[in-house]
Amino acid sequence: MGLWLGLAGTLDASTLGDLAASMQPGTWAELTTTNIVPALVNASGGILTVYTDDMVWDPNSRQAFFIGAYHLAPEGPQFVSYTESTNSWQRLPRPSWLAAAVFFHGYDHSAIDQANGIVYHRGYNSETVHRYNIASQTWSQTPGLPFGDPGNCCDALEYFPELGGLVWVNGSGYVYLYRESTNQWTKLTTIQQSQSNTWQQAEYSPVHKVMVFLLGGKLYKLSSSGQVTQVANPAVSLYSGSGYNGVLTVDPVSGKYLILTPDSRQFYTYDVLTDTWQAQSSPTKPDMSNRGVTATPVNTHGVTFFTSCSSASNCRAYVYKHAAGGGTPPPSDSTPPVISAVTTSNLTSSGAAITWTTNEASDTQVEYGSTTSYGSQSALNSSLVTSHSQTLSGLTANTLYHFRVKSRDAGGNLATSGDVVFTTTTVSPPPPPSGGTTFAQKCAQAGVINCFGFDDPSQLLYAWQTGTVCDTALAGKTRYSLTNARGSNEGNTVATIQNGQCVYPQFDSSLKSSGTGSVKFTIPSNSSANSSGFFSEPFKRNADGTFQYVAPGSPLGNVVYWQFYQYFDQTFLNTTYICNGGTLTDPGCGGWKQIIWYGNPPNGSSASNMEITHVNGWQRGIPMMYGQIGYDGYGWQDVRGCTYNFNGQHNYTEPPCIRYKAGQWMEFTVRVEVRGAPNAPESRVQLWVDGQLAIDKPDAKIDWSGTGNGLGQFQITPYHTNKDSNQVHPTGYTWYDDVIVSTQPIAMRSGSTPPPSDTTPPAPPTSLSAN
Repeated sequence: MGLWLGLAGTLDASTLGDLAASMQPGTWAELTTTNIVPALVNASGGILTVYTDDMVWDPNSRQAFFIGAYHLAPEGPQFVSYTESTNSWQRLPRPSWLAAAVFFHGYDHSAIDQANGIVYHRGYNSETVHRYNIASQTWSQTPGLPFGDPGNCCDALEYFPELGGLVWVNGSGYVYLYRESTNQWTKLTTIQQSQSNTWQQAEYSPVHKVMVFLLGGKLYKLSSSGQVTQVANPAVSLYSGSGYNGVLTVDPVSGKYLILTPDSRQFYTYDVLTDTWQAQSSPTKPDMSNRGVTATPVNTHGVTFFTSCSSASNCRAYVYKHAAGGGTPPPSDSTPPVISAVTTSNLTSSGAAITWTTNEASDTQVEYGSTTSYGSQSALNSSLVTSHSQTLSGLTANTLYHFRVKSRDAGGNLATSGDVVFTTTTVSPPPPPSGGTTFAQKCAQAGVINCFGFDDPSQLLYAWQTGTVCDTALAGKTRYSLTNARGSNEGNTVATIQNGQCVYPQFDSSLKSSGTGSVKFTIPSNSSANSSGFFSEPFKRNADGTFQYVAPGSPLGNVVYWQFYQYFDQTFLNTTYICNGGTLTDPGCGGWKQIIWYGNPPNGSSASNMEITHVNGWQRGIPMMYGQIGYDGYGWQDVRGCTYNFNGQHNYTEPPCIRYKAGQWMEFTVRVEVRGAPNAPESRVQLWVDGQLAIDKPDAKIDWSGTGNGLGQFQITPYHTNKDSNQVHPTGYTWYDDVIVSTQPIAMRSGSTPPPSDTTPPAPPTSLSAN
């Protein structure tokens, strides 16, 4: 697992160096070393190199490091090194974390940051990676994984200089990245797995600057921009279930991968550029069948170094030279990039675009906040470029912000700009409808059941779980209960805990459709389905403790209209949210909700046969609706000719479709006529988006059976069913305002109104025939 960094200039003579220099390409040779058997074999006869394939090479100290153990041998795991200058092996002092291990093997759990002289190792089935500073000969540990992903015994670690950190391939299909600069783990991707995976392997190529890894019997490539792609399936199996697992290493000169199969140790190469495998035949290759074998590329001499142990008395070291050249690695890069031309543009009430340039390819990130302490940062773009751009969103209107930009080059050198400021603009409310009807005027009209203007923070009655971080986050606010009673002491605004933080809907005076405020929802990184908390109310709480509802036989009649305004920031609309078991190309998600209308107040459920939900269906980017927990779909804005497109979540163009739009208040108006027998496909649901009819469903199912059971309550929430809380994504925001519920048509921004009641159910089908 060595990297093409380290020494430059003339190399000192050594047994290893002399042997490497004498070899021809495509040949093997034995390196006679001292103390190899005492180092790699326990006194009880246990061979440390079984159930592992992994050594690492440090070109600065010119040592190879290895950690391994033999099952439950009484001597326990051992930390071993080979030193080139003495051509000998030795056991190093064993750290306390390693001594405590009872069941332990080395697997592919070692990696090295050659530029900084840090060896990393992950213990068996552990969520913590330990690190060894070669210069100081001291151990420390990285933070544990914060994602709560399923554990796996036998994963793969590899250091990736261009990504600036340590990559961990988890057998459950997750790929993580740890950076010393931030002391944090992030998740690069999730790969959906169809089988259980035992032993993963990974190897970085310093020539091609990619990492190849084996996961679930399939081969993948990780690029320096952080992109993961699947390549051709391996030509051979690398896992047999025995202690003599396959070996995956790399030639430090050509960049080709070198593979020894399990058990029989057949020899292959893999060319990542052409995605091809080739069997190798070499008369000088030693017999390593059914032996514990470890390997590491030695970039110092342009060869690959192997150990092979067949018994308690037979351990040997071998050198393989695949290609001519090598032996003089280039000097390491210790100069950070130069940042220039930091510019702010596209200022809005809630966002800004930040651009800058660097003199060398590097990554992209912005720190920002209301003071020079910042406190927030944009998602890291790990692509190495010289022209940088980041868009900040979810900002507060008419507010001074401080920011600084950061870029790290391929050598891991970080550059940070000085402090820069900008001020967001003031929000202007949307233009009034052509008819001139304001929110207050709409609420004063006959037939209005209730209005929710979100113009006073006291309208948000908070409920949260005590004994959690929400006690601190919501300190000073009255805590209400939230039950079906819906009495005077009942809450309507519920907080949730996401990634250790209390998240809840908030009053926002800086952004509103009308009046003095709106309610703001936050969709943080690493959040689950209920990412933001929710706001929930009956249509109206009567003074006598009853609740109003709409259904056949109700005093309010069987027709209800509602209208609300919603504002989306660009990040929320542009983020592809991934669900459990999904991938970036196949997220596996049904889409995030906008608002749910449901029945039987106050005892109903937002997921029931009395439900009408606004949803960004399958994240297609178009407002859709469904009923009955999704079993009664209302189409893809079919009334506009915007119909199902099998091959495109992103092919729902406007026109004919109406898409969600960022940075403006969108108007949603609905007319529902509950008609026919309970649960019969005879009710009618219509949706207007910004005054344009998008959905007309004349055969919707609404199960209004039961005394007092009709549409009578709603819940505002960007709930996203089955959303993966392990997904790292930028924070998104959305705002709601001016919710109106009425038994009469509500004027729209376009100046038009929905039609009045139509109590005639659709005609029964005709021309029926049986096959």
